[in-house]
Amino acid sequence: MLIYSPSKDRPVEFGPFPLETLARDEAVVAKEAARPPLSVKTAQGESGPLAAALDKYRELYARFASGDVAPQKAPVPDELEPRAADIKAFAYFMDASQVGICKI
Repeated sequence: MLIYSPSKDRPVEFGPFPLETLARDEAVVAKEAARPPLSVKTAQGESGPLAAALDKYRELYARFASGDVAPQKAPVPDELEPRAADIKAFAYFMDASQVGICKI
């Protein structure tokens, strides 16, 4: 007889850990939402290997920050539940062990 884990029938987008069983506290969400935004620090003038790598990737992606908008809408579901499931499933496919989706 084979023994299967309880996660055998879980949807793939839920990942390997049962994070959905953790308690949620809406008071924490309200408290965090009430906090003022933090200022963003830039790494201008920094040196070292991490700063060099950051500069390399900043330059690589800077060309996508402005420009023409794509003529077609990306093929994503309009409903939020299937969209979140797609994002989580892709993240787990890319070997992320935990993924969270939240309202921004």
